[in-house]
Amino acid sequence: MGELDSAYPPGSYTFETEGLNDTPSKRNIVLDLNPDLSGDTFRGAIRFTAAVFHAAKNIDASLPFQFQWDPIEGGETADFVSLNIKDSSGDDVYQSPDFGEPNALNGTASSFTVPSGTFRPGMEYEVKVEVLHRIDNDASYTTALSAFNKSTKMAVRTLGGVDNQAPDFYRSVPRNLQYEVELNAVVAFCFSEVMDTTVAVGQAIEWIGVPDANLFESRWSPDGGILFCHYPSGLPPSSSIQWNLNPPDAPSLLRDLAGNVIGNSISGSFRTGAQSSPNLPDVSSLLLIKGKTYEQTDLGVTSLEQYFAGTLYDLNGISSISNVSLGIPGSGAAIDSGSFSFDHKQFRGIANFAEEADLDRIFPNGNYLLSVDSMRDGIQAVSLNFTPTNGFPPAPSIENLVAAQTIDNQNSFLLQWAPWAEGTSGDVIHVAVEDSSGIAFFRSPELGESASLDGTATSVTIPAGFLPPGVTLEADVTFVKILDFDTVQYPGVSAAVGQASITDFEIQTSGEPFDPRLEVVDVQPGSVQLRLTGVWGQGYEIRMADALADFESVWLDSPFNPVSGYKASFDYIDSTFGDQESRFYQARASDSSD
Repeated sequence: MGELDSAYPPGSYTFETEGLNDTPSKRNIVLDLNPDLSGDTFRGAIRFTAAVFHAAKNIDASLPFQFQWDPIEGGETADFVSLNIKDSSGDDVYQSPDFGEPNALNGTASSFTVPSGTFRPGMEYEVKVEVLHRIDNDASYTTALSAFNKSTKMAVRTLGGVDNQAPDFYRSVPRNLQYEVELNAVVAFCFSEVMDTTVAVGQAIEWIGVPDANLFESRWSPDGGILFCHYPSGLPPSSSIQWNLNPPDAPSLLRDLAGNVIGNSISGSFRTGAQSSPNLPDVSSLLLIKGKTYEQTDLGVTSLEQYFAGTLYDLNGISSISNVSLGIPGSGAAIDSGSFSFDHKQFRGIANFAEEADLDRIFPNGNYLLSVDSMRDGIQAVSLNFTPTNGFPPAPSIENLVAAQTIDNQNSFLLQWAPWAEGTSGDVIHVAVEDSSGIAFFRSPELGESASLDGTATSVTIPAGFLPPGVTLEADVTFVKILDFDTVQYPGVSAAVGQASITDFEIQTSGEPFDPRLEVVDVQPGSVQLRLTGVWGQGYEIRMADALADFESVWLDSPFNPVSGYKASFDYIDSTFGDQESRFYQARASDSSD
């Protein structure tokens, strides 16, 4: 907001136009853009009702559909509300009446009905509703308007339609050829679209390497895009576990809602570790925070004028939950959106706001219900009270930011910040270092863990070898004032709500970027197994040629088997080797152009 107001300060704005057929050809339109007499600028954020939020995931394109939202805070008849629909390519599909047109929506509107035929069956769209707090308008030449604008976007999906395309199989977690997999791991299969959840999963998957494949239990994610399978007694140790989706002659086949199957005999395998998994809950900790974001550069710490509400579910096993929800005071809404981390050992959700008033209106003070549907513990819910006594914690301020621009990744690095004067042993400080895609190279211990940082901490040590060399990384330090804490409602799980301030900053490591390394780890009649070692989570490709020219890409993946620190690996089996005398292989970053 600060940068916006600096670039476009309050005042009068002049629009100059020149029309080829207008008389006169040049015109000046002057519009005022000052806050109104009451000092108001933006209206409240638009929030779709919970019923519409869920119904919009399954719209019948043959019928009209009514989008409904809560009354707009501060909305007046002089304001303008617009609803726009775009398809997945970004092209406009529908636009409600524009400002000045008949039946245009004003600031008191709380719904709009889109006519039948607007949507096509079996498609995804983006709906945007925006409210413009009108400050000035001019109709002497054309419809001209100055206003403070705020918008809300929502993804929607339609049912039906002619769908002849088979769904894509994205990946499995644990990944194919992953090793040292935890015995309590849940196997997740991820697909590109909504699948038919009525299929008899036990008849559509072949398992090899477990004592009794019939003991596998399964469930689908709420959106039907992820299938979770777990072995109740734990996977056998030091074993190769193989799976085949839709094996030949399977009496039941995995398919999408239109009946298109994913293909025959999509297969993979992973190897379990030797140690038994500790008897822990599926979840380690639950955390809900409302926060404010800052940024630190060499010029100091500045507020980004951004606010957020975020949830973090830290898991004790891979993919150990299939669904989460958040009960919000007074609204009865259950928000089940979010995403797994790269290794499927965290589930995170976030909602961003430009104004604190919108954050507090949509996520008000009161009792929140954090619920998880876990694979072994079943449905668990924790009620926590969010009632702050003061404002947000102070912005974390990094004290050795200059030194953090030349980190030698071969040595440990002590990251330091100014003391949090009001921080106590009951509060939490968290530090994270990630790449631009969110792959974490370092995270301080989470809430409830024995070595987690409390509110009195002023530093953390990033161990040697954890950060890759020759890169710029995104780091943050978060101060969390804990408002309510519980370990009883979900036994063995630390659950908390709090207010947070987070400072984002960049750090840099010295040296040359790490180049991927490729080695042969096994040769069998007709096949070769290769291992690529690279930076954890970064995309790489393996290329192949029968001569030292004309290399073709044969495999794309990201390293997931830990090696040490930032290094990880993945394996690839070339089953087309046959009886050839030689073949050449090459590894490179997947975004490389050479």
